[in-house]
Amino acid sequence: VRTIDIFPTICNIIKISDEIDADGKDILPIINGEHMEEMPAYLESMANWTEEREAKISDVIGIRYKNFKYFRSRNNPIENVGVYDLDKDPLEENNLAKEKPGKIIEMENILSKIQVGSQVEFKKESNEIRDLEEEKLVEAELRKLGYL
Repeated sequence: VRTIDIFPTICNIIKISDEIDADGKDILPIINGEHMEEMPAYLESMANWTEEREAKISDVIGIRYKNFKYFRSRNNPIENVGVYDLDKDPLEENNLAKEKPGKIIEMENILSKIQVGSQVEFKKESNEIRDLEEEKLVEAELRKLGYL
């Protein structure tokens, strides 16, 4: 469940959903035990640090999607990269960034689409990256850093 989904759900429960234009999705079907397609959850963290070094480490954006969590520096997509398999590693102790460069590319592509506000439909069976130019640019940067 994403935070953005709470408001449209409440609106549906109190029967004003037709009057409200919201970005999230009504999750009442989940509450009622029905299946809903998972949507990527955008995340960001910005610490209130006074020291510049600590602020850079904590200032990240990312997504949680299909049992993986991906994050990276807000201002540089190749800094402070984290990839975690939440099924196998729920405490996020084993960063898989070096072992899963394809997952970085996949998640960065989804994150980019969320950031530009495009209304992309995320299909369960499709993990293909559609923008080959973006994929090549990210792959080149990952090679420079030794991830590939």
